[in-house]
Amino acid sequence: AAALLLSRRLGLVMALAAGIAVVCTLIGLMLSFSRDLPTNQTIAVTACLVFVASLAWTGARKWRAS
Repeated sequence: AAALLLSRRLGLVMALAAGIAVVCTLIGLMLSFSRDLPTNQTIAVTACLVFVASLAWTGARKWRAS
C-alpha cells in the first residue's frame, strides 16, 4: 500500500514494494536483535511506520499542489 501511495506505474510500484519490504525486514531484524525485541512484531511496526511516512509524504505533496 505504501508503494501505491508513492507511484501509480505498475513496474515502479512492484519495485518499490519489494524494496520497502526488504528494507523494513532488515531494519526490523537489526532493531530486534540489538534491543532484544520480538522479531515479527518489530518488522510489522517498522512496516507500519513506513506506511505512515508515505501517507504523510503523499498528503503533504497533495496539500502543496492545491
